[in-house]
Amino acid sequence: MSMPASEIRPPAPVEAPTQVRNILVVDDDAAFRYLCVRAIDNQEHGAFRSIEAASAQEAIEAVMKRHIDCALIDYNLPDADGATLMREIRAAAPNWSGAMVVMTAGGSEIIATEAIRAGAVDYIPKGSISQVSLQRALTNAIEKVDLQNSIVESNSELARAYEQLQKRSDEIARFYHRVSHEIKTPLTAARMFMSMLHEGLAGELNDEQVTIVSQAIKSCDELSSHFDDLIECTRLETGKVVLHKDSESLQQVVGRAVASVTPAVDAKSLELSVDLSEELPELSIDGGRIVQVIANVLGNAVKFTEPGGSLALRAQVSNKLKGFVEIAVSDSGIGIAPEDIENVFERLYQVSDVGDSLMGAGLGLGLTIAKEIVELHLGTIEVSSELGEGTTFTIYLPIDKAA
Repeated sequence: MSMPASEIRPPAPVEAPTQVRNILVVDDDAAFRYLCVRAIDNQEHGAFRSIEAASAQEAIEAVMKRHIDCALIDYNLPDADGATLMREIRAAAPNWSGAMVVMTAGGSEIIATEAIRAGAVDYIPKGSISQVSLQRALTNAIEKVDLQNSIVESNSELARAYEQLQKRSDEIARFYHRVSHEIKTPLTAARMFMSMLHEGLAGELNDEQVTIVSQAIKSCDELSSHFDDLIECTRLETGKVVLHKDSESLQQVVGRAVASVTPAVDAKSLELSVDLSEELPELSIDGGRIVQVIANVLGNAVKFTEPGGSLALRAQVSNKLKGFVEIAVSDSGIGIAPEDIENVFERLYQVSDVGDSLMGAGLGLGLTIAKEIVELHLGTIEVSSELGEGTTFTIYLPIDKAA
């Protein structure tokens, strides 16, 4: 019965291998070497091509002169044992990254262990070699070494990328310092001249002129503060900040921080309550740095709280973390969306564009700086918030330990 021409299908073509692998067969026994070569070359897809060597010296020369993907090595050669030959190959061709498979007639586990330690990927007793087992062993060995080489290359690429990132980071840090120096110097001079105008040293100003000059002075102070934050953040990230710790009263530290933000609190008609536990111990801290932390957190609360709102600062021995004190700053402000909470301590991250003329929108570095300083003290800082309901930042500082 004949089939219609439309139903006749030609046989599926056999795909050729994408790469032919060169296999170096090292054995002084010509007959056995011939059997191995036939097993390697007699393949349907021609994935392997054999190259012969009758001695250790010939094997080394072949690896140095030709591209070899895998060396199939007899462990007992007249001029070297298999382990010695593998070490000599690696020494003669240190950049060669091919696989090595050892063959022996003995089948000893001791020899197998020695071969693996010398760099063999696999070990085959000669008595169990067949075309199928040999091709399988060679395929597995080459795939394993290819994977190892790929991992090594990937690690090298990552190392190079990290080196480049580190270089860029150092360049940015130097840029911050240079820009700060080059800009803050004329900025300071400009502020000085405007202060002279404001004080009437160059003649009396009318009320409108006084207001204009006052705003210019505030703008200079804001720019100077931004540059200070950039440099401070860079110094913290590069490990150039050293703490100068002493036994400090937390009540006094909090008082200094509150005093620094009081003008901004009053300007927005905010209510600020401070509750300090009488049981607060003295801490071994860098007082100036912790003032900076608390002031940054309070300033952030002021910035994102509408006029007439409220702030609360509470400090006590922590019930949550044993051996720590906790300083919590809460506000009745705009709050933080859940998707933003995990990012609030990231450098230059801004939850919102909301700001005010007194505090300024800022660069998004205050909380980053606060977190870095707290962690230098072996402490931690957390945030909880509900959108539209306010935010609480809690600072934990160790009582007995210090970094």
